[in-house]
Amino acid sequence: MSKIRSRPFPFSTVMVAVTAVLTVIAVAGASLLSAERPRSYSIVDTATVSVRSTTLGVADSDLYFATQAQIDAALTKVAALGVKNVRVLIPWYDVNPDPGVFDWTRIDRVVASATTRKMGIVAVVTHSPDWAVAPGDTPVISPPAKVGDYGDFTAIVAKRYKGKISAYEIWNEPNGGTSFYPTPDPARYTQLLKAAYVKIKAVSSAVTVIAGVLGAVPTSTTDKTINAPTFLTAMYNAGAKGYFNAISFHPYQLSTPYSQGLSLAGSPYNEDTAMHNTMLSKGDGGKRIWATEYGLPTSVVTEAHQAAYIKDFMDAWGRRSWHGPMFLYTTQDATSGYDAGLQFGLYRADGTAKPAVQTVKDYTATHR
Repeated sequence: MSKIRSRPFPFSTVMVAVTAVLTVIAVAGASLLSAERPRSYSIVDTATVSVRSTTLGVADSDLYFATQAQIDAALTKVAALGVKNVRVLIPWYDVNPDPGVFDWTRIDRVVASATTRKMGIVAVVTHSPDWAVAPGDTPVISPPAKVGDYGDFTAIVAKRYKGKISAYEIWNEPNGGTSFYPTPDPARYTQLLKAAYVKIKAVSSAVTVIAGVLGAVPTSTTDKTINAPTFLTAMYNAGAKGYFNAISFHPYQLSTPYSQGLSLAGSPYNEDTAMHNTMLSKGDGGKRIWATEYGLPTSVVTEAHQAAYIKDFMDAWGRRSWHGPMFLYTTQDATSGYDAGLQFGLYRADGTAKPAVQTVKDYTATHR
């Protein structure tokens, strides 16, 4: 049974690129389907992701579709950077392709490899299977017809990886129609969030539930996007308060360094401030904003540009008191599929280092 292969993609990059339009191509990939069978393996506590603003991780959704050798090679590279945290993808549609059918093969090996290296793990749980969407909706990119189905799945995931995955993000970039098809809906997303929060916390109160997962995009009826501060306010209005431990944000911006966005209307820097102010006004000023994706494609900018912007971002993100951890997207340029040609990696497709690698090493050397 063939399934569409997809992963969370930073659609905000598409919106801010001045010189290029980046296209995400859905690639067909076969899923290995099998009924869930009991497995015996020990629970080993993984490193917890520190909530400090200087905590650095790498977001690598491509690990899910990689071989064991590729996963180990990628995480060896990440560890060599001095980075101790990784953000991974758990695609609902691929793990649970039919009701009652689960295939944990891919995500098991990612989690095992990260756990062996004592890495803190953040997992984004996203993408509906075809059986879960309403008639007429589109599998993978549409939210489920019943939020309880998603909540139940997050509970199963939380039980399986209890003591291994320390934080879960609820969906990916729901403020864009490409990830919450056909159009972003803060109230509907909030219901999804609430269902997942209750289920995950029933498994472990210590797990961090991260809401929002918002892209840095303008509000546009044409592009079917809602800017992050507006979406967050609508989430609060829909009853999100009390159903998350942190908010996450993807502050992509190719033409202005993050720290220099103060004078730029709609910049990620200013959206970040606006979200924090909203959280303050709602009594959530103590909750942090995590940056779970940030990067630049060297198919659009030079490698030197990528390195300079990453340095600026890491330095500036760590200076804001309400911030949590930050994650750079991604480990290595892809050679096939929808990532081919985008070149967000810190390493080139042949495994050689871009200048950003030394930039990250310099940062981790002084931010332990």
